[in-house]
Amino acid sequence: MEKYLASINKDLTSKDRATVLRAIEALSEITKEGKMEASSIEPLNELMSGKDAELRKEALMLIGRLALKKVGDESSIPVLHDLLKDQDPEVRENAAWALGELAGFEVCELCSPYYITFLLKDDSAEVKAMSAWALGRFAERLGVARNDSFDLLKALLDDESVTVRKGAEWALSKFKDIGFE
Repeated sequence: MEKYLASINKDLTSKDRATVLRAIEALSEITKEGKMEASSIEPLNELMSGKDAELRKEALMLIGRLALKKVGDESSIPVLHDLLKDQDPEVRENAAWALGELAGFEVCELCSPYYITFLLKDDSAEVKAMSAWALGRFAERLGVARNDSFDLLKALLDDESVTVRKGAEWALSKFKDIGFE
């Protein structure tokens, strides 16, 4: 498995897009099997910093899946913070999700709801909903929340999107669990 993973990590840095996509697919399968390790994080960070939006999204999903398996390191956090400002709403949404998954995980000392709060005002309903979820995750796992986030989440209870309203309701329930009223 170690040699196979080394080969995949090498392919993640290929200049050939098709090779990179195949490597991402292989890594995704390994992650589903629970055989993932941190050696892939650096090449994934490089992909998340690249110009190709599809590759950024795929790398983001893998970083989030790794966090679900408790695999990660702090090197992804600054990259994820940068991606919260990406032009592509799906990239912003996935970055918020990945940070939410990292919450409560020892690498998340650099995580802060501060970086996600501004996305509650995003034009994309999906981004707002995922940001609300991520903020709820910070409250749930780290016991960390911000007053400005709380106020914005309350305002989202009147959003036209059902998904946004449900995300805000869930996040507010987690804020209330740690003493916000």
